[in-house]
Amino acid sequence: MDAAVMEKRSAEVPRDVLLAAARESREKNFGLSRVVYSLAFGREWTWAMLGYAYMKVLDNVVDEDEDVARARAALAEQRRVLDAVYAGDRGPEGLESPALYGAWFCRHDAEQGAGARPHFDAMLDTMEFDVERRGKTFPREEIEAYFRDVGAATMRYLAHFVSPDLELSDAFVHAASTAYLHADSMIDFEKDLHYGVINAPREDVEEFDLDVTPGAQRSTAWMAARAPAILRSFDEAFAELRKVPNLRFRLLARLYLSRKRAHLLKLLAKKGVAVQGS
Repeated sequence: MDAAVMEKRSAEVPRDVLLAAARESREKNFGLSRVVYSLAFGREWTWAMLGYAYMKVLDNVVDEDEDVARARAALAEQRRVLDAVYAGDRGPEGLESPALYGAWFCRHDAEQGAGARPHFDAMLDTMEFDVERRGKTFPREEIEAYFRDVGAATMRYLAHFVSPDLELSDAFVHAASTAYLHADSMIDFEKDLHYGVINAPREDVEEFDLDVTPGAQRSTAWMAARAPAILRSFDEAFAELRKVPNLRFRLLARLYLSRKRAHLLKLLAKKGVAVQGS
């Protein structure tokens, strides 16, 4: 392909690639996300959205493959492809989903200085940990550290696109990650168990005698005991968010956190779990 054509093509995400990535990522509110991303990221919104969709697609592919060896191999292959793209040794031509989306994104990121690469690498690390922990319980300390790693990679990825120079405080990242991931793990508890992923700490499994076999349902006693602390984490995250010196990021993060909090409250109401002050 002519170099001038390659340069022009890499300047924007092909519409069919972006739409396919959004569809495969199971993004339910693509129209809303498109508006929010364009307002938050300006001209780079398509790339931010493509990278985010790629990670969601890859995470779904890996999580839903019941063959651990195959899931592990799929992640290793993604790393090889992305390394080659960043090294300038290949482009997205000839690739299929999800590598196609990752290659488009990473080629653009490489041209811009590879600022998003550390966040991508961190996300891949957490996916590898997910594969290796199937069917196992972990102590609260390790689960909390995992949640912080996942949340930090996501928040800093979004901050990079809002403003590459924006530094997020550890206090905000910790509170936001704790709130979002604990809420997400409670919401997806039953779905995660289907794939062998146990996000409840070992201490909770023992204290509440949780059934963590595939097909098990959430314990309402466990939800009632842990929900207040999760909701307090959201309050702490919102308080720390007000200190972030970037209005666009504050609006974006508030939207993400508020939607997850609302989903958690909806689940609690559906299960008949009352939380004082919620």
